[in-house]
Amino acid sequence: MGIRVSSKPNWGKYRKRIKNTDSALYSLAEGVIVGIIKRTQSGKDRNKKGFDTYSKNYKKTGKVDLTDTGAMLHGIERKKIKDGVKLYFPNRTEARKAYGNQVKYGRKFFGLDKDQKKLIKRRLGKYIVKTTR
Repeated sequence: MGIRVSSKPNWGKYRKRIKNTDSALYSLAEGVIVGIIKRTQSGKDRNKKGFDTYSKNYKKTGKVDLTDTGAMLHGIERKKIKDGVKLYFPNRTEARKAYGNQVKYGRKFFGLDKDQKKLIKRRLGKYIVKTTR
């Protein structure tokens, strides 16, 4: 037993509304950035696990929150791209810091955690329902 579709739906009247999502996506991206910053500053990675301790060469002790001056995390920007929004570090210095933490030291902070993914699905779902009425 299954579902049989005999014709394609007529998306014509919805297509324009669904395409006009720039402001919703931009707002959602800002929420994602704030979530990344808050989670990271609480000492958690994208899997909500604590970061490894600082190396002895770094000469800094205490909880790892990837915040020295705050410039790296607050340097995250968003940009509209085709079919979405891109989060990135436009400043080369901050991008290098982020890359070092993410790749060299394995501190996977730049990404979505499970709660952020659920929030995005819920907010986009509500937006689609609202705009297609």
